[in-house]
Amino acid sequence: MHKYKKHFIIFCIIFFIFILYQMNNKTTTTMKYFPIDKTGFIKEAETSLSYNLDQHNIDWKVHSSSSLPVYLRQDVSLLYENGVFKGLQSKWEENGSTLTLDEKFPPSQHAFLQSISFHHGEIHHDESTITSIQNMTHAKLYTIQEGSHFNVFSEPKTSTERQLVKELSSQTTQQLQLHWNTLIDHYQLSLKDYDVIPLDKIVTYNDHPLPGQTIVSTTSIIGQFWEGLYNNYLTLLMSYKEDIPTHYMPVILLAKDQTHLLVLFEIDNEKHKLIQHISTESISSLQNGHDAVIYG
Repeated sequence: MHKYKKHFIIFCIIFFIFILYQMNNKTTTTMKYFPIDKTGFIKEAETSLSYNLDQHNIDWKVHSSSSLPVYLRQDVSLLYENGVFKGLQSKWEENGSTLTLDEKFPPSQHAFLQSISFHHGEIHHDESTITSIQNMTHAKLYTIQEGSHFNVFSEPKTSTERQLVKELSSQTTQQLQLHWNTLIDHYQLSLKDYDVIPLDKIVTYNDHPLPGQTIVSTTSIIGQFWEGLYNNYLTLLMSYKEDIPTHYMPVILLAKDQTHLLVLFEIDNEKHKLIQHISTESISSLQNGHDAVIYG
């Protein structure tokens, strides 16, 4: 009898440790947009990319805090190198206000790094009233190997650096445009009907309205855009664990008639088309249903 009791105690300890691990593994598989709160806000938000000379590493940090503790705080951050997916960070915390994410990795020889982050909070006033707070931040960094050392900067200061930035940015843009044009042709879309917004440019609309929209409607569209992107793109990336397939940055197509926006991307030779409906009455989140995915 004592033998079984001992085994039961060991099992309980292992199970308890497993639960603690899961609680501390700050990833969740959903993000939900609610109407913007009128008093709460994200008071601090930053994404940074920097070079640690002593450790010979790129430090990718994301930090944010809300004006008050909220029911659920979430931060997600995407990283691309020369337009190709490089990494993902995601963290959430209940009844908290501050989140910090930090990853380190070695620099590449010739790289244009771009990180885009979404900072989100869910406020429960009562059982029937739930609101959101949100913000976006981004960072960029250029790494150029020169002999045995690296030249790393976010803004060029010399004519040589300006030329290197021009070359890297041009190469990245050309590669992305070629890939996006393939997706656009695949779905038989006409660019005359859309405004093209690369994913890294979505941060521009933190403080400026989307084409044809007001600041208020833009905030709502952006919030529901990230809800859909998280639930259909980031969750897909997380499902691959550590072995995420190489793929290019998604592109956003905003319909000029203001009825919808599309997000196009391709992973594992599978083409995805997400759609978010927009109207004066309501704005729905990005959807990825049977009619929204075409397999390559």
